[in-house]
Amino acid sequence: MLYLLANMIKAVIFDMDGTLIDTEPIWVEAEVHVLSELGVSINHSNVTETTGMRIDQVVKYWHNKHPWSSPTIQDVVAKILEQVEKYIIDHAQALPGAKETVKLCKEAGYTLAVASSSPKSLIDLDIEKLQIKRYIDVAHSGYDEIHGKPDPATFLSTARKLAVEPEECAVFEDSINGVTAAKRAGMFCVAVPPKNVDLKKYHEADVILGSLLDFDIESIKE
Repeated sequence: MLYLLANMIKAVIFDMDGTLIDTEPIWVEAEVHVLSELGVSINHSNVTETTGMRIDQVVKYWHNKHPWSSPTIQDVVAKILEQVEKYIIDHAQALPGAKETVKLCKEAGYTLAVASSSPKSLIDLDIEKLQIKRYIDVAHSGYDEIHGKPDPATFLSTARKLAVEPEECAVFEDSINGVTAAKRAGMFCVAVPPKNVDLKKYHEADVILGSLLDFDIESIKE
């Protein structure tokens, strides 16, 4: 249960992939598939090093470790995005408790935002897929920043768009990079890690939930 959101909180910011929608596995599959074809030593274990980062940063990260001459980084990014977009359209589903949590926070009077490392087009697609557009006041992409997560810029810009101070924001995140970004921004952070991860790596989070099904709106009101 969530008991630590204080009365000072005015806005709730949600990460998207892996927090509200089940797209994190397809990001992993697409990255492993596309990059492995280029000779990159990437697999389902070490791909988690870049979870939560923008896809262009992810591709640059692996290019720096295992350089290839062709295709361009932009072409690799485009190929991964194409696979992810198709998955969202055909298969993506809300994670357990996601839509209920968004609705409860909105009904409780909080201003809501989505702040994701995905391009804005995918964020909009996710929001439409989840049918939560009427609850979301701001949707902000890390692609609009010079640096994506774990840099705090994505969350700080979202707070400015919401017209609230960073310390008045609560962030829901599934990735370590996202948690780090939220805490660097000076925000309260609720981590919702994927299953079978080392929870010690989420030590920066203020609260850790097993899933959004554990979320209790009454605890915010307290």
